[in-house]
Amino acid sequence: MFWNRYFAPSFASLVLVAALHWVASYKGLYWTLGWYDVMMHFLGGVWTALFLLWVSRTNLGAWLFSLTTLRSLVVGVIAVGVAWELYEIAFGFTFVTDSEYPLDTSIDLVMDTLGAIAVFLVYRRSIGKR
Repeated sequence: MFWNRYFAPSFASLVLVAALHWVASYKGLYWTLGWYDVMMHFLGGVWTALFLLWVSRTNLGAWLFSLTTLRSLVVGVIAVGVAWELYEIAFGFTFVTDSEYPLDTSIDLVMDTLGAIAVFLVYRRSIGKR
């Protein structure tokens, strides 16, 4: 089933991330506000976790493992985060020096993970209310 309880939150968080990224790119916020990239990675982790939950509950995602444990959700989000970091390197979207890159990447992945943990905590709470 395409529509499930995770579609709307996933889509809404994607629209939020896209809008904030557009504003940041237009206004140069990634370079003028040091915390903006950190926030965007947290929100990216939220979106990725919601997206993975949504896909895992569709007919198309039936082949996916169950994303009901914190470990499986975090592993999925970290995999996407690492892929994103490789994408940034491949296309030259990083604007930090070589010496800053390991710390920047580490912070990015930690924030992705914290976004996934936040989604998991809300997910577990909502399951408990059923």
